[in-house]
Amino acid sequence: MKKGAAKTVLLSLMGLALLVAAASRIDPVKQLRRQYNLDPTDPIAESQVASELSLPTPVLAVFRTLAIDYLWIRADNLKQEGQYFDALHLSRLICALQPNIPDVWIFQAWNMAYNISHAMSTPQERWNWVQAGYRLLRDEGIPKNPKTLELYRWLGHIFQHKIGGITDDFHRFYKQKLAFEMMEILGSAQQTNQLFQQLAAAPRSWAAIAEDPNLAPLLNNIIDADPSLTDEKSFSEALLRIDVAPAEYPPKLHQVLADYRSDPALAQLNAFARAATLRREWKLDPQFMLELNRQYGPIDYQQEEETHLSLDWRLPSSHALYWAKRGMLQVEDQDTTAVRNLSRLVYHSLINLYHFGSLKIFTFEMPPDAPQREKGQEILDKTPFTAMRIYNSQDLRMYPIAWQATLDIIDYYEARGEEAPHGMDSAAAYLSWSAISNLYLSDYKKTARRYYRKLKLRFPDNPDYQDPLETFIAKKMAEEFKEITPKAAGAYIDSLLRQSFRLYAYRNDDLATANERRAQQIFQLMGKQTDEESEALRLLGTQDFNRLKTTALENFLDDPSIDFYVKNLLLDRIRLDNPPVFERLMKKLQSKLPPAS
Repeated sequence: MKKGAAKTVLLSLMGLALLVAAASRIDPVKQLRRQYNLDPTDPIAESQVASELSLPTPVLAVFRTLAIDYLWIRADNLKQEGQYFDALHLSRLICALQPNIPDVWIFQAWNMAYNISHAMSTPQERWNWVQAGYRLLRDEGIPKNPKTLELYRWLGHIFQHKIGGITDDFHRFYKQKLAFEMMEILGSAQQTNQLFQQLAAAPRSWAAIAEDPNLAPLLNNIIDADPSLTDEKSFSEALLRIDVAPAEYPPKLHQVLADYRSDPALAQLNAFARAATLRREWKLDPQFMLELNRQYGPIDYQQEEETHLSLDWRLPSSHALYWAKRGMLQVEDQDTTAVRNLSRLVYHSLINLYHFGSLKIFTFEMPPDAPQREKGQEILDKTPFTAMRIYNSQDLRMYPIAWQATLDIIDYYEARGEEAPHGMDSAAAYLSWSAISNLYLSDYKKTARRYYRKLKLRFPDNPDYQDPLETFIAKKMAEEFKEITPKAAGAYIDSLLRQSFRLYAYRNDDLATANERRAQQIFQLMGKQTDEESEALRLLGTQDFNRLKTTALENFLDDPSIDFYVKNLLLDRIRLDNPPVFERLMKKLQSKLPPAS
C-alpha cells in the first residue's frame, strides 16, 4: 500500500473512532442538559416534529449545526414555494433543535403570524396562522425559556398589534374568534371578579375532585352517564359544551346535570372545568387574572369608593397585558431594557382598553373554522364567511387606569433625571381633560370633579386648571368651537350626533350622552356668535336643537353607507325606550319608500 493511501485509511479510521466516541457521549450530555433544563425536549424522538431528515440520531447530534443550517434554508425555500405546512413542520423542528435561542422562537412565531398569514386569502386561513404564531411562543417557547422576557413581549405584541390592531384586513375576524373562544370558557354573561374568585378557588387537579367527598359522588354519576368522560380534558369540554351542543352528549348525562342543577357541587365542577381549560388551552392562571382585574380593571363610578370591575378577557389587549405582567414577574431587576419594553406593552394595552375597551357582541354565532384537507396538503377549504358582529368603542371606565399608566411612564423618566418620551406630557393632559369632559357631560359630575382636582395637583403651574370645573369645560368647548369654521360647524354637529346614535345602538350610553351634549353645546355657542356664524344655523335649517337632532336621526337611518344592522339595533332601542318617537320615525321612513307597483 502506498504511503499516501495508508495515511488516508488511518485518518478515516481515526475519524470513525472519534465519531463513535462522540456518539457514546450523547446520552450523558443529554442527561446533563435535562438536569440543567437546557434541552427539555428531544426533537428527534417527538412524532410531532418528525422531519424529512432520515439521518441516524447519533449522526444528527454530531452534525447538529449543519442540520440546523440545512433546515433554515429548506424551510425558507418551502415558504417561498407556498408549501406552508411543510415550512411549519420544519420551523417547529428548528425551534426544538435550538430551544434556548430566543430569536429562533421569535422569528418563527413572527413568520407564522405575520408573513405566512398574510399570504392566505381567507380570514379562517389567516387566523390559523396567527394562532400558530402565538401558540408557538406561549405553549413551547416560554415554557422552555421562562426567564427570557423578549418572548413575553412578542407574545403580547401579537395579541395587541396583530389581533387588537387594525392593520390586517381581517382584524375583525380575529377579534371575533378570540372573543368567542373566551366566551366558550367564561360564559356569555358579564365577567365579574366573583367569577374569577370562584375559578381561582376551584380544585386544581382531576385527582383533587375524585378525592373530595362533596364532589366525588356527582363526578361518579357523570362518568356513569357518559363513560367517555374519564379525564380532565374530556370532562371539562363536556361541561362547557353540553348547553351549546346538546346532541353530542347522551340523554343520561343531560338528566344527571338537570338533577344537580341547583347543587353547589355542580357549580364547583363547572368552575373546575373553566379554570382547567384556561390553564390547559390558554396557559392563563385564574388567580393572576383576578389580581390584574383588581389592579387594572375598569372603575365602577356608581360606587362611593373606587371599585375595580373585571377586565374584559374577550379583548386582545387584556391578553397582551397578562403576558407583559407575567414576564415582569420573572426577574428581580426591574430596570432593564427588556422590562422597560414590557412596561411599554402594559401602557399601550391599557391605553387601548380605554379607547376600544367597550365591546358589544350581536348575532351571537361561532365564526367558522377552516377545515384542513388530507394530511400533506397545505391548502385549506374556503368556507363561507359568517361571523358574530362585534363593535368596539371607548370605555370611559378605563380612564383612571390609562391616566395612571401615562403618569407612571412620565414618573419613571423623571426619577432618572431624563426627559419623558416626546409628547407624553401633552398626551396625559389631553387624555385627562377629554375624559373629564366626557365624565361631566355623562352626569358623573362628582367623579369628574375628583379627577379634575388630580389634574390640577399634577400640573399646578398650568393656568388652564385653576378655574372651576364648569368654567374649565366651557373654555375647552369654546376652544374646540374656534377650531371650526362656520360652514363646517353644521357638519361637525351632525358627526357628533351620528356618533351618539351609534354609541346608543351599541349600548354605550355614557358616551352617547356625552356626544349629544357636546353637539348641543356647540349648537348653543353658534347661536351666540356673529351674523356669519348665525348664518350657519340657517343653513342647518333650524334654530331648535331637538329638531336638528330629529333631522340628523332621520338622515342617519336613511344613509345607505350606515350598516343595516346598526340601524336595526338603533331602532330596537328607540322602540323600547321611546315608543312615540319610534312610531314617528317609522312613518317618516315608510313615506320615503317607492310606491308598490
